[in-house]
Amino acid sequence: MDPLALQDLRIAVDAMGGDYAPRSAVEGAFQAAMADGTRVVLLTTGGGDAEQIAEFLAMQKLVTYSGPVGASGPSWMGFWFFGRKHWLLDGLPSDCVLDWPYQINSGNGLRLSGKGVESVVGYGRNHDPNVGVAAAVIPCGKGEIVLLTLPGLMDSFASDAPGKFQPVTAKRLMFNALRK
Repeated sequence: MDPLALQDLRIAVDAMGGDYAPRSAVEGAFQAAMADGTRVVLLTTGGGDAEQIAEFLAMQKLVTYSGPVGASGPSWMGFWFFGRKHWLLDGLPSDCVLDWPYQINSGNGLRLSGKGVESVVGYGRNHDPNVGVAAAVIPCGKGEIVLLTLPGLMDSFASDAPGKFQPVTAKRLMFNALRK
């Protein structure tokens, strides 16, 4: 294979599936990003798998991870996801709170940071000063990792059940993550 062709390669990884997941799938994708300039899209449920991915990225020294912000809790407490203008959100509402086009009905965010990390979607909850990340672009060697931990996003590809991430919005977000 032509090594120059690898520079435009995109890989989407279901970071939850498999007997040894998410570690085995993520390790292979991580190596491709480091060596070949591949963009790797890690799609999580936003739960424990997202935390495992963040721990793995911290072990690789790509991010500093300080744990999750905390679950959204009862409805009267309130929580919100908010997005900034970024290519990952092209064609979607941004520079605002992510409201009805996203239909996120629960939440959590990862307290992570690092050199060159672009936080695209953040998470906050009432009465908590911590702000977490729910979508980020992370430099990784010659490539980059797009980390998507928005609750319900993965489910929207597997089910038409109500209460999931809005399917049209989910498809656009994945399209943006995978395009050049």
